[in-house]
Amino acid sequence: MTTLDNIEIIIGTYEQFLLGYGVETSDDGFKLIRNFATHTHQASIRDLASSRHYLASAGADDSIYLYNMQNRMETGKLTHHNDTVNSIAFTPNASHILTCSTDGSIAAVRCGNWKLEKHWKNAHKGSSVNTICIHPSGKLALSVGSDGVLRTWNLVKGRQAYATNLIPKLGPYAKNITVTKWSPDGTKYLIATNSMLILYSVENAGIIHEAKFECRVTCVEFHDDLIIIGHDNGQVQLYNWESPPKSYLKIAHDSRVKAIACSDDIIATSSSSGELKVWRLTKNSLNLLATENCGARITCMVLARKFANQKVKQEVSIINENQTVATKKNIFKIRQEVIIEVDNDEVSNEIVDNSFKNLKRNPKSKSVTSADIRKMNSLSQNVRKKSKIIEKVSPFTERKKKNKGALNIDSKKLKLQGHQETENSVLDATNTKTMSKDSVNTEIKIKKKQEEAEKIPDLNSTINLISPSAKKRKSLTKLNPATKVIKKASKKLKKRKIMRQ
Repeated sequence: MTTLDNIEIIIGTYEQFLLGYGVETSDDGFKLIRNFATHTHQASIRDLASSRHYLASAGADDSIYLYNMQNRMETGKLTHHNDTVNSIAFTPNASHILTCSTDGSIAAVRCGNWKLEKHWKNAHKGSSVNTICIHPSGKLALSVGSDGVLRTWNLVKGRQAYATNLIPKLGPYAKNITVTKWSPDGTKYLIATNSMLILYSVENAGIIHEAKFECRVTCVEFHDDLIIIGHDNGQVQLYNWESPPKSYLKIAHDSRVKAIACSDDIIATSSSSGELKVWRLTKNSLNLLATENCGARITCMVLARKFANQKVKQEVSIINENQTVATKKNIFKIRQEVIIEVDNDEVSNEIVDNSFKNLKRNPKSKSVTSADIRKMNSLSQNVRKKSKIIEKVSPFTERKKKNKGALNIDSKKLKLQGHQETENSVLDATNTKTMSKDSVNTEIKIKKKQEEAEKIPDLNSTINLISPSAKKRKSLTKLNPATKVIKKASKKLKKRKIMRQ
């Protein structure tokens, strides 16, 4: 048994709105309450289909919009048709969705990845396809076009099985058929046009019942052994085709009945004036439960499964937790680059450990704003400037270390003093935030020249005191050719031999 708490009534309107209603109990009985409203289509909505958590809406804007009813979110859009999408239908296991359009094509799209797997571009020889319906087994499908032909499609092989010409039977009305339905057990199907209803048998492949009514048939729905028929004058008829045929009429609406949807003993009807009613079927009679006017012209309707709000809240909370974790990670990465400036004009390149301790203690700390990020970036840029300036000054100190002359203790003191003075001058220059790069570089160059002019002469004087002839000294080792050395050695040997003799 289907309860009112488990279903949701979804309607499409001529004004391009998609509306969802739920039935809630009250002191006076039942009430229809609007759960959601969305305006995604750019033209009127022509058909709706629902299976499991999928919901699809087809419109005159050549597009099909897809929704996830579990999360209540729009998940995609299909635009493989080039004209108005007249009818859509899900397979029973919700593996595919079939669509047909005025452009004369039928398409099969896989649910989930929404990939177009089959596209019959000339399904009805170039004529528009008015309606399509799928067998409860998911292996067959019926389609009717403006060419007046009823075509059966083998969905397993992906091709047409056979075609039936309806023009000899129905005449010009065969080109305007918009109602085709399979029975729940899959043994019968029907078509309706104008004021006529024809019931076919799958086993005999022939007509088993025909019925004519006083008013035009606008919508039809199977319910066990009954056929629920909506008429142009606002009447809802319960029709039993078994012999003798029986019918029960109920004046449900003041205007044309536009759509009928049923689930077990719950039946929903809607009219073109915007009136929506929910009924309970008991012993061939309809008992009204709730009514509401949506304020728009209804074009189609479907009953969808209503998911519990707790699951939705759990999923939202999980998403929020993931978002908070992500923001904490981002904060951690940003704060690693933060450098503190001390009041004593000293720069420390240490990471802010205290801030991270506070984050661990207070997980509900405020998120970093854009102003904080700008301050962090400016601080990091100042530190980069300082590192570049120190790199420029370091070669001056290295030159003094590379000097080959002998230096005394006074020269070492000069080195240390010069190095400290340069570092202090750099820190003083960089602590001023308003100073530009060019001004800092020019001041450093001037200080360099002054220090070189003052200190380098002292170094030279110490070198002159220790080795006064260092500048005039030349290399004492002169290399002689090898032949001269050999000749001298041979002469000495000859002299020695002569002396011995």
